[in-house]
Amino acid sequence: MEVVNFRVGQRIVSFNILDILLTEKFANDQTQVPTKDISFLGVKNFMHNATPIYDLGAALNGETTLSHNKAQLKYIHQAEEILQTERITDAVKLHKCNTVLAQIQSHNQEVGEVLNQLILSLQQNTKVDFQRLTQQLVMLEELIVSSHKPVTVYTTTNGQVANAGFVVDKVEDSMHIDGQNIQKLNDLEFHTGKIDPRVRNMLKGLISNEKTSSLLLDPAAFYQEVDFAPT
Repeated sequence: MEVVNFRVGQRIVSFNILDILLTEKFANDQTQVPTKDISFLGVKNFMHNATPIYDLGAALNGETTLSHNKAQLKYIHQAEEILQTERITDAVKLHKCNTVLAQIQSHNQEVGEVLNQLILSLQQNTKVDFQRLTQQLVMLEELIVSSHKPVTVYTTTNGQVANAGFVVDKVEDSMHIDGQNIQKLNDLEFHTGKIDPRVRNMLKGLISNEKTSSLLLDPAAFYQEVDFAPT
């Protein structure tokens, strides 16, 4: 079986390539409808079919990657404000910046590497070029913003019509897997608790091999406990 891997927050998820009709850059041009479902973004006219669009990050993680990134940017802004404060010593500035930046939780590997280097330099140096440090914070902020390039994965059950569009952070790669690479997720409800039943239904197995570990999703199962599913 050929699967395509996608990044969704801190997770890697996989779709059978036969379940994917098309992927495209997320344009955020869907029509919003009244809803209390944070993962439901609206409906889009895709290939002459009214297609519901869901944010898979919100469905899986309880928050969108965009909102997560905004929360991390607040820590950078706090660090920038600390550097501009004149009432404290340089040593205190370094300590406060280190404490604030250590709270950032990035799901992006490149952002994480830059952040770790920055924190390490703060811990190892008592004298820092604050102008350069400010530039590094700006670079880190720009990297967090630019690294988020979401795409919409349009899934299908018949190979012709999209039944839903799932917004993910990025396309990782594709790979061929055998049945022996898929471990079933037994008694999932016991471990996950009362999560969105649509998401729980989608989780069909754990793909594990020498390259990566990911969650295999069945997009058709997203509608198993929904009264009205598009056909």
